[in-house]
Amino acid sequence: MLPKASVIVPVFNEEKNLPLCLNALMRLDYPGELLEVIVVDNNSTDRTAEIIKRYPVKYIFEDKKHSAAVARNRGLAEASGEFVAFTDGDCVVDSSWLKNLIDAFENKPTAGGAGSGNMEPGTAGHGTAGHVTAGCGGRALSYEPAGLIEKYLDYAYSKHMWRAPTLSESVLPYLWTANAVYRRDVLFNVGLFDEAFIGATVEDAELSWRVLLSGYKLKYVPEAVVRLVHENNFLSFLLQETKRKYYSSRLIKKYRAVVEFPSPIAPREFLEFFKRAFKCCRDMVLRPHIFHFFDLVFEISTFAGRFFGWVAGRPISCSIDKLNVKNKMICQNVDGSILLSPIESGVTYEMDGIGYEIWRLRQDGIAAADIAVEIAKKYNGDIEIIKKDIKEFLAEF
Repeated sequence: MLPKASVIVPVFNEEKNLPLCLNALMRLDYPGELLEVIVVDNNSTDRTAEIIKRYPVKYIFEDKKHSAAVARNRGLAEASGEFVAFTDGDCVVDSSWLKNLIDAFENKPTAGGAGSGNMEPGTAGHGTAGHVTAGCGGRALSYEPAGLIEKYLDYAYSKHMWRAPTLSESVLPYLWTANAVYRRDVLFNVGLFDEAFIGATVEDAELSWRVLLSGYKLKYVPEAVVRLVHENNFLSFLLQETKRKYYSSRLIKKYRAVVEFPSPIAPREFLEFFKRAFKCCRDMVLRPHIFHFFDLVFEISTFAGRFFGWVAGRPISCSIDKLNVKNKMICQNVDGSILLSPIESGVTYEMDGIGYEIWRLRQDGIAAADIAVEIAKKYNGDIEIIKKDIKEFLAEF
């Protein structure tokens, strides 16, 4: 039995792409009696409202503040579904999109959210108790790129935003709200989108980080596909991504109070930037193509955004006061090893699968002696030696 779901779409001046978006939502392979679509018009000045009213959706007009976070929160206040999905007015969802995301929650009562975002396929996810699922991420593709700029944006998004290594470059992953589903009660428990963010920048990342630091995990669902309609405007894309990097640095400065993030302007980051810039220049000479010039401009602009956000920008004014991070850790599966990072100290411990199993059992409240018995039985080891090792191991935490 599928649960009731609400799809929330914040829009601003989307008359060009909105019919594509809403037509796709009307074709969702999901029971109509269990689905509601909520479109929040963030004070559009074009024909957006007129277009919305042609469809069997719930229309909400929000003009108090121009902010994607505000619009999504307004939609959440009106949503009645057990699950809330998010996409954008310039996105075209596959017919199986919502069902694939909802299916990721089956038999997982602790799951908090599912969606498309900042995670590698196949990883166990990240969370303060690595076995507890809270959210999921899927794939984002381009929608029928036509002109030169649109084809470059398809190439750029695939290279810089949608490939797996980029998706795992930060300490904490996150879900893009172009393609995400959360349990509604989880969002009201950890707090909604932070309305300190102006426009659409990194409010989706900040929400995901709060979800993770509240004890949940995010999950990747590659079968959940959303296709982005690119704007045929390179400058607009460049400004948006530069602004995103600027606010990302400010957000990291804020969250460094509870998570030991690496500095985005550390010497290694400068070295990597110069390597990428040099490669762009080399490609322009050896394999002349306008895309390589666009790449160089992109690298310079976004690095500048990250640099000035870190050096000149104040920490973002979002609230993290409610996060209870005492004795919690970030758990990350990297190349088969588990990395545990105590949030308060910022020290990272690396352990194998057995070490992680011990730590997980202790997080579940199992006594050290009982853990030793279970491990000894499972791996046919000496109980006394294992007890001693477990005692020393757990003393680290």
